[in-house]
Amino acid sequence: MFHQTDCCGSVDAYSVNAQSMDAWQTAAAPCTFEPICDCAPEPTDAEDGESTADKDEIVALCIDNVCRSAVP
Repeated sequence: MFHQTDCCGSVDAYSVNAQSMDAWQTAAAPCTFEPICDCAPEPTDAEDGESTADKDEIVALCIDNVCRSAVP
């Protein structure tokens, strides 16, 4: 899941259990930015502490029953 973190359109990536996606989206809905500012978004941050300009690179890794987004 991607969550917008500022009015520039920057996002953070989160690994969310498929069964929890609706609840996650409902909880995140009030935390939106409108209108979008006239600025470039920052690279996307993953839960492993890495970031990337290409959010399609981000994957979900599950280790010891804990899922985290990661930039391989």
